[in-house]
Amino acid sequence: MSSKQKIIFILLLFIAGVSLYWQSIFIPYYGDDCKYVLNPPPANLFYFFFHPNPNPDWYRPLEMLFHILFQNIAGINTIPLHSVQLLLHLFLAWGVFYVALKLLFSFVHASISSFFMLVAQTNVFAVASNDTLSQVMGTLCGCASLWCLYAMNNHNENKKRKVILLYVFSISLFTLALFSKETSIIFCGTIAILIFVKEWNSNSARQTAFFQTVKKIFPFLLISVCYLIIRSEFITGHYDERYGLQFNFHIIKNIALFIFSVFLPVSSVTVMSMLKTKEFLPLILIVFSTLAIAVFVLLHLWKAKERKTVVFIFTIGIICLFPAALLTKVSELYIYNAMPFFALLVGIAFGNALMRFNEKVFYKKVILILFIAALCLSNSYAVYQKVNAMQRNGERANIILKNIIPFVHQIPKGGKLFLLNSPSTLPEYSVFQMNGFNVLGLNRIYHLSGRTDFEMKIIGENQLDSVSHFQKTVILSLNDTTVYNYKNHSR
Repeated sequence: MSSKQKIIFILLLFIAGVSLYWQSIFIPYYGDDCKYVLNPPPANLFYFFFHPNPNPDWYRPLEMLFHILFQNIAGINTIPLHSVQLLLHLFLAWGVFYVALKLLFSFVHASISSFFMLVAQTNVFAVASNDTLSQVMGTLCGCASLWCLYAMNNHNENKKRKVILLYVFSISLFTLALFSKETSIIFCGTIAILIFVKEWNSNSARQTAFFQTVKKIFPFLLISVCYLIIRSEFITGHYDERYGLQFNFHIIKNIALFIFSVFLPVSSVTVMSMLKTKEFLPLILIVFSTLAIAVFVLLHLWKAKERKTVVFIFTIGIICLFPAALLTKVSELYIYNAMPFFALLVGIAFGNALMRFNEKVFYKKVILILFIAALCLSNSYAVYQKVNAMQRNGERANIILKNIIPFVHQIPKGGKLFLLNSPSTLPEYSVFQMNGFNVLGLNRIYHLSGRTDFEMKIIGENQLDSVSHFQKTVILSLNDTTVYNYKNHSR
């Protein structure tokens, strides 16, 4: 493939990615994102390397460096944040294309893999949220670290300087991945497997292979241990039982859900809404369609001549679903770590299927090309739906916040503000469908009102009796985006 063709493909990939995620660039802070609104942002970019994060359950100093930088430059305007996030996602999609070619797959295999990585609807949570730069950076740096090691092992000893440079790059990128997000520590395991496989294949003496593996993996293990020690010093939050670890059948269920989401051709929000509203007929059709795509991919991977490569990529992909697969509560965000590897597998499967059809069965090739195009378009539409939902949540949050502020002066010093959510027929799902006051980040009320001398809580109608007798309270209710005093309104 010529350099000109590669440049044209990169431009097409960039144009497609920007077009697809353009609206995500303007999604404002809402919900839990607001924990990352710094009031005011520190002057020192490295402040959160040495202090607890605003979200006390995490230690993600590299992500916070960007939040400090962008908020010092643009305030709470999220355009710089989303622009960088999208650029990193585009770079990761291009990386999938590059790696596929380097693994000696064709342009067809590489382009399908890359576009699937770009348009997969399950990536929206990671790419379009305001608090997931850590996930995109962690995945990109972790994958790049793994690739540097792979490239290093493919150079002979005559290029020792380049080998050393790639090894240093790999260690550096792994360190960046760790300081982006704690789940990136799983890349230490994938790196160990890659080193062991390479050493095992290149050394006839098994003892030598084991020794070389230990020697090469040691810096990664040392950095991981140092990171965990540093992280333990800055985790100040209370342990959330929803994110507890379980070592039972729950793991298999989580992995199955993750893999199902990879092949899901429609918005996961649509599926969850159908599930909660009991629309079983369309739901069954979607489930069967998803399973059919997964089976098609698995069958063509099974028939692949590159069996060892496929098994290795699949193994790495499954490993990258951890430690998230151990959690009692999971979300599609955690799939992003493994998506580059699953995208490669999808590209290999569909690419091999296309290559098998010769001119005598040309019509089958046309049908498969149309199916691949339909799959990409279906995912693209799902991305559009999910991004639109997030945009609406952000806009609603800003309007509701402005409408709440005039009521804050009614709260006595040391009083309480209760935000009453009325029952809703609309199902909630993750960051995409949020009802009532749930779209708010409560700390923004403190920021905008300039007061911190009162407490706040979002409550449901079932909690109303238990709080209505409190002294010094203001209870606000909501009608669409209109805020009103519940006590006055109910008289």
